Amino acid sequence: MSEFIKVDGYQVWPEYEDHEVIDISDRAIPDINQVSVMGESHSQYIRFRANRYSDGIDLTEMRLQVTYELADGSGSECQVVNVKANDRFLSFGWVIPPQATRKSGRIRFSVWAAGETSAGKYLWKTIPLQYQIAEGLAIGKGITPPTDDWFVEFIRLMDEKIEEVKTLVGAAEQAVKDVQYLKDLLLSSGGNTAKVEVQISAPRDLPGIRVKCLRDGNTYNYRTVGAFTSSFMVPGWPEMAMVASVEDFP
Repeated sequence: MSEFIKVDGYQVWPEYEDHEVIDISDRAIPDINQVSVMGESHSQYIRFRANRYSDGIDLTEMRLQVTYELADGSGSECQVVNVKANDRFLSFGWVIPPQATRKSGRIRFSVWAAGETSAGKYLWKTIPLQYQIAEGLAIGKGITPPTDDWFVEFIRLMDEKIEEVKTLVGAAEQAVKDVQYLKDLLLSSGGNTAKVEVQISAPRDLPGIRVKCLRDGNTYNYRTVGAFTSSFMVPGWPEMAMVASVEDFP
């Protein structure tokens, strides 16, 4: 039997591994001894092995998924991971998502493969199997609830942030007005191929606004043009950049 080789098109999560292999035979999944607990999240990995070929159809050429259903009828589909194959078998895993463990009790799941053959749409399924979700305790019930002081402090901090944002927006709006002034000044001086760009940025050493003018294919940095200055200080500007450009003008 040849070595298992990764099948392209699926995610590989190398941290998940299980020595127990669930063999799928004749579309039937045997009982699984593993168990999940209500509220768990991505903490149970089930490893499957199936025949690579079913009635001559190569399942590596199909899209493998797991579908699950809770007792209330809700459910979803999951992509399988760590898919490998050799000349006889197909190996893959299912990491049970938190949506499947939100309630205790039994869920049902099935493996399926979909694709196209010469006959048309192809769909291969296993017989649904029941899987146990054990009862579990909610985490955090023993944490002392906060007092009302945290809410008052939160509102105060939000008010401060809102005022900071208003200040920054005001500075940006003023910068655009100043650029319009520069545009008008360039037009009045005969510049007819100019484009003005304002870059609002926050280098760690000098938060502020830098202005440059592209004219006749050359770059001109303007420090002071009449009442216009190329540097507008914006204290506290966050570590990001925003670009506002004035459209090309004749």
